[in-house]
Amino acid sequence: GLTLGYRKSPERWAEVNRDGWYYTKDYAYVDQDGDYWYVSRSDDLIKSRGYLISPKEVESAIMEHPAVLEAGVVGVPDALTGQKVKAYVTLKPGQAPSSELAQEIKEHTKRVIAPFKAPQEVEFVTELPKTLTGKVLRRQLRASRGRQILLLLGQLSLLLRLGMTSLWLIFVPSSLLKESLAVRLKRQWTLLMLR
Repeated sequence: GLTLGYRKSPERWAEVNRDGWYYTKDYAYVDQDGDYWYVSRSDDLIKSRGYLISPKEVESAIMEHPAVLEAGVVGVPDALTGQKVKAYVTLKPGQAPSSELAQEIKEHTKRVIAPFKAPQEVEFVTELPKTLTGKVLRRQLRASRGRQILLLLGQLSLLLRLGMTSLWLIFVPSSLLKESLAVRLKRQWTLLMLR
């Protein structure tokens, strides 16, 4: 074996040590030629509409787009599909984020890989969280989504406590944004209640 256990965490060790075998929580497969292919960590895989989607495959497809420098892909909770694919994208110098570019990236990805694997959301960021070796830290991308939910719930709570009518106009100036925020708050609240 690799080790005798995890220090001060026997329950965690019991989860990954079965009959002398260490379960890495990685997914891989053997092809017809007997070659082993790494797919992804099990906690990174996205389950959407009953399909398992490898974020690495989606990231590779997105990065083939000429405007994209890097991409990080995670699953985010969705009441209808289980999870939806969300891409965090950094752009090459001279490229500007826009809703048109986000849609173009989605369409490009649908042409490169199966359409159900393409991101439903694209968020442009200035940089992606990474390990010292340069791998994208997907758990931090997922955590940033959690912080967004908490922020939305905090805003909702504040609006309700102080009287929604006047503060609604201060926090959200345009009617389109108001509608978008209301839909997002309702969706996130529904997801939290389903847990």
